[in-house]
Amino acid sequence: MEKDQEQKAREKQELGQKEQSQQKQTQQEQTQQEGFDVFDQPEKGKTKGLFRKGRKLPVKRTAAVLILLALAAAGFFFFRSCQASPAITASAQEASIMDVQQLVTVKGTVEGSDSADVSSPLNYTIRQINVSEGDRVKTGQILAVLEATELKTAYDLAASQYQQALYALEETLKEQQREYEDALRALEASRISYDAYHKLYQEGACAYTEYMQYENDYRAKQAAVDRFTVSQGKVTASAAQRQQLEVERLAMEEKRRALDEVNIKSPIDGTVTRVNATIGKLANDTGTGGATPMFVIEDIDHLQMNVTVGENDIHLLEEGQTVSITGEVLGEAAVEGVVSHISPTGEEQTNNGSSEMVIPVTIDITGENQNLIAGVTAKAEILVNEAPQVLGVSLDSLLEDPQSGETYVLVAGEEGLLEKRVITTGLEGDFYVQVTGGDLAVGEQVILNPGINALTEGMTVTLV
Repeated sequence: MEKDQEQKAREKQELGQKEQSQQKQTQQEQTQQEGFDVFDQPEKGKTKGLFRKGRKLPVKRTAAVLILLALAAAGFFFFRSCQASPAITASAQEASIMDVQQLVTVKGTVEGSDSADVSSPLNYTIRQINVSEGDRVKTGQILAVLEATELKTAYDLAASQYQQALYALEETLKEQQREYEDALRALEASRISYDAYHKLYQEGACAYTEYMQYENDYRAKQAAVDRFTVSQGKVTASAAQRQQLEVERLAMEEKRRALDEVNIKSPIDGTVTRVNATIGKLANDTGTGGATPMFVIEDIDHLQMNVTVGENDIHLLEEGQTVSITGEVLGEAAVEGVVSHISPTGEEQTNNGSSEMVIPVTIDITGENQNLIAGVTAKAEILVNEAPQVLGVSLDSLLEDPQSGETYVLVAGEEGLLEKRVITTGLEGDFYVQVTGGDLAVGEQVILNPGINALTEGMTVTLV
């Protein structure tokens, strides 16, 4: 009994929920119908719809809708056009009168025109140092002195032996001079007797054997005189005597040179730029196993640059060409130079794994600047050719017509309209080229790098 009552209650509840749902749906349909009634009151038997075929809207409503649609379309297309066609910008430079220069640019180190690394073959203790860095020295000036007692003793002995040999030879020559003079007197007496008996023999007054005795004596006396080496009546040393004396002299000279090497001298005129020697240390003890010289002397009064030029540019260079030298130590200033020597042969140079043939070139620095010193890096611009005060434009502005092969530039005319100017060119520098012909005028705005931006004649650009 209770179960039947519960079943009836559930059915009643479900029925109420169903009725509520139907009422809610009916209200929604009425609301939608009311919204369509503004534009679309359906006729009997017709389907509802805003743009139903054959349905006419009121005139005022139609005009308003069309205006709204037109404004929306115009705004959309304006927005798209702004995105698709931004303003074209370009950079330009005036065509102007200038000096167009063709240069060969190289880098190198500024050096003294002459330099010398001074070392000693004698690894003896340094007893004295006479110079400091920055001192000016002359050729042969003593820079340092080594301690060399052994060499002094050896030299003194060799000198003594030479002097003894020289004295002995002088005494020998004096004795030979006396002997020579006695031989001359004996020869003269023999000659008188020989002449007398020769006359008697011819007259038949003496025997032949007697005559031959005097002739043989005369010949013997002549041989005694001839054994001497004589010059202008004085006996001189023979070849053997001179050779023996020369041996002694050379031995002494060798010891003298060895002794003289304890005096470390400058081989050139210049300035002491490095002193690596220390008093009390050995001459070869310069801190790097003897590889570093005791002194470095440079002629910094006459600076130069030794550079190398590639084989593709060397044909442009000649001795005597002007050079402009710049560097960080000079700031914005430049120093003049001149090409003084071009090597007749090239050499192979390796850089980053690749090799090329280069030619050594010497540049003498003729200008003066107290900031330019030996050992710094500098840039040398060698003036190869020049066209002074000519119409010129940037190399970045040149274009070539693929059909005609003509060279031309683009010029920004009124309101940025690009116009084509056909030109002929002359001397080409590193950045600018000479204009030798065409209808380009001074002051016109020539577009730079037009090919990169795909600019063509007839376009309109904004210069930046």
